[in-house]
Amino acid sequence: MEIIVQMLSNLKATVARIHREEEGMETLQVVLIIAFAAIILAFAYKIFGGGSSNQTDTAGANNTVVGWVQSTMNNIFNWK
Repeated sequence: MEIIVQMLSNLKATVARIHREEEGMETLQVVLIIAFAAIILAFAYKIFGGGSSNQTDTAGANNTVVGWVQSTMNNIFNWK
């Protein structure tokens, strides 16, 4: 139990330090930018390839990023 209290105390001190220091604000800005970019990429994937019935449909590909890229490149360049 004492270990958990110590871990929570360390976490609280770390979060407080991040909040007070300028580097912490920069870190939060980077995290928010990455999150915003991930939302935009998810939206673009949904519009341009995910769950559609056009030629860039990835339903047949395995559910990995590599499979999606390979399938999309094959559809773009008609590699069979």
